[in-house]
Amino acid sequence: MPFSPEPSSGRPGYGCWLARVAIHTYRAVGSPIMRWRRMTCLHYPTCSHYGLIAFRKYHFWRALRVTFSRWRDCHPFSGRPYIDYP
Repeated sequence: MPFSPEPSSGRPGYGCWLARVAIHTYRAVGSPIMRWRRMTCLHYPTCSHYGLIAFRKYHFWRALRVTFSRWRDCHPFSGRPYIDYP
């Protein structure tokens, strides 16, 4: 990973931990299946990488909101060609 922000201050909650586990599970199982079907991501950072950073940096609800907005705008016809880190 080229960018690895420091974790948020204090102890992260269980919701953020569960979200990160879900994202890591998707990256281990779902992402290879998508690559096998030639459905690769065109953006950097990918939505899963963006989500991991957001759940390390923010509390659960804000991280969920910014991750969802990234996922919603992640398509070739989006008005946002480059989406910066959260």
